Amino acid sequence: MTKERFKATRDPEIKLDSTSGIYYYRGTPKPRGGEIVRSLKADSFGLAVQAKKTLLIEIRGIDPRAGRSTFKEYARAFEIEYEHRLKQGDVSKSQVNKIKAALKALGPFLDDYQISQIGPKLFLDYVAYQRGRKPGRKLENDTVTLNMLMIKAFKARHIPELISFKNPDPPRVKRRPLTEVEIRALMSVGSPDVKLLVCIGYTMGMRPGEILAQDWKEVDLDRGFLTVLAEKNKNNKARTLAISKDALQALRERRQASTDTTAVFPSRLKAQAHLTTIRGPWADAIEDAQLDDGLVPYNLRHTAATEMGRRIRSGATTIVHVCRYLDHDIETYAKHYLHLTEDDTVVVAGLIGMPE
Repeated sequence: MTKERFKATRDPEIKLDSTSGIYYYRGTPKPRGGEIVRSLKADSFGLAVQAKKTLLIEIRGIDPRAGRSTFKEYARAFEIEYEHRLKQGDVSKSQVNKIKAALKALGPFLDDYQISQIGPKLFLDYVAYQRGRKPGRKLENDTVTLNMLMIKAFKARHIPELISFKNPDPPRVKRRPLTEVEIRALMSVGSPDVKLLVCIGYTMGMRPGEILAQDWKEVDLDRGFLTVLAEKNKNNKARTLAISKDALQALRERRQASTDTTAVFPSRLKAQAHLTTIRGPWADAIEDAQLDDGLVPYNLRHTAATEMGRRIRSGATTIVHVCRYLDHDIETYAKHYLHLTEDDTVVVAGLIGMPE
């Protein structure tokens, strides 16, 4: 056969033999390996795609039986692994809870599918299934967990190629910094819990979940420091932070007025010590202040991070100190949390002038 007899398809490695009508694999399946040409013994593109997967499993030495493990079996092993990692202190309880919640949602739809059968079309079917059940439900956590599971299957050589899925949720709420006018508006109409959250979040950049989970025993009002315990931190690392001047005053006022000796943000439910969410009071404050309803408490962290960036520019601190305080690496900070304005670009543009 000559190259002219092979016609291109949507898959660059699958070619159609125009003479026989049979699809062929033509590609380099192994790194630094030579190109191979192999009949897929399929007369339709769909069958050719499936045959290609089987061929790659054979060529790369992956046990086809491993790919026949069901999602249910894989999910259970994945859950057990993370429960063990939680006991070892490698991950936080919140991470494990998110994984369990995602696997519980994915299970009814994917349980009986083999891990090697999970692909883009099946994922889209899952999205449609969830949208039909609960139109407003966010699927980001499901997507992230499924991607983690597929990475594990690929590394274990249980599937021939790594498949990843994009978050199908519409663009998130505006992850932008709040203006001073918006901060003042929230402080004027918010409940006591919202006002304290705004004060701490805006001046210290802590994650909302970290703020709500604080116990008084972790807050040193005399020295002006608080500790975020590892189990209350997204990255499972403890860190001690100096409390901002405004937040320290607000916390002292809360401590003096509060009858709860355990939680800084006590829950009104007997079954739990802390508030686990502040969505209701936050939404009320946003509505009363007539602000954008796309704003969420996490916007406070973005606001603080951006303002801290401007202090870096003024020489008041360094990017390393800011990133350590915020508990983020420099790349993540620059990519997601540093919201520069046109005025910020004017400063940069004014740094260099033509030589005289």
